[in-house]
Amino acid sequence: MPLLRNCSQKSRSVYDDVLAARDTSRSTRPPGSNVAPTCAPAARELRRRFWRAQTGAGDNRVVRQHWLEVPVACVLAVSAAGAQSCGPSVRDLVKAARPLTPGEDARVLSASRIAIAGKRGRLTSAADDAAGRPGTEFAISSNGRLQFLRSSGGIQGGLVVADGTSTTWTREVITITHLTGLPAQGCDGTPRAGQLVVQYRNEGDGWFAMARTRVYAASPTPLDDFLAGDLRVDSGELQMIGARSARVFVAPWTTPTNTAQASANTVQGPEYRSDDGGRTWTKTSSANTPRLTQSLWVDTESLLPVRWAVMSVADPEHGVPAKPYNVLSIRYDDASDIQPPPGATPPDCVP
Repeated sequence: MPLLRNCSQKSRSVYDDVLAARDTSRSTRPPGSNVAPTCAPAARELRRRFWRAQTGAGDNRVVRQHWLEVPVACVLAVSAAGAQSCGPSVRDLVKAARPLTPGEDARVLSASRIAIAGKRGRLTSAADDAAGRPGTEFAISSNGRLQFLRSSGGIQGGLVVADGTSTTWTREVITITHLTGLPAQGCDGTPRAGQLVVQYRNEGDGWFAMARTRVYAASPTPLDDFLAGDLRVDSGELQMIGARSARVFVAPWTTPTNTAQASANTVQGPEYRSDDGGRTWTKTSSANTPRLTQSLWVDTESLLPVRWAVMSVADPEHGVPAKPYNVLSIRYDDASDIQPPPGATPPDCVP
């Protein structure tokens, strides 16, 4: 398994034992049974052996002292494999022709996080495809969480002087967003909700950096809320994404209360509506603000996320239709490489 490339040889051996125990537990189940009664203790023992093999620990105290030194990918891989010994495999679950239980939802999303760890690629919309734009680059860290986003685009402007002559210009803007995984802290020393997010921006005259607690003030972060594992998720039906079968997972989303001021002063987010193709925007009243969900589609074979979307929930009473607000295809491309730009000092606190 590629995620075990940083594990010790002993850990790889224990991982193989976990898989073998899982297969054995399945083969010895009573007819019609979905769960092997003795698999849980066996899985716990195998995971304990994994910790010892990876850390070289001789007793449980040393295991506890050194567990943070274990590569996260190894932990995720062995933990997931051990968990699978106590029921149907994740691939069996994700293909099931029924809604999954909350525990099964968590297992599938945990396996998807393992599958996407270390991956790179692009998030593209239908508008990107139609215009030939590359979309937004992304990079996933080794622990399966979103680490970098990189986008670029042009800003057009112009000037008309008194004699009627005019000039126009186009400026390319590049934005790199680094989700550090560190807890956010205000520059006054008080803790903030969320993680420290550093955004680097270059409008043609050099890089500058700013800190915040969210990637977008009034929209969810693509992919990462699901990868974090702390959403209340409902599994949906199996759907076809192109020629691939995928299971959709849906979670409600509301604008964080601490972004109210930003939303009031910024034309962004689903609470704004345009009826003329984006030339003018109107902020809807609170009563008419759509209820939103975000969705993630997971490929049933590779377990990789293949689509992410924000959707409005139908509300006939207020005339709000069910429609997509933002739909992004997830395309993988190992040639993509995102790093913080040189020469820009990242802030360590949020203003």
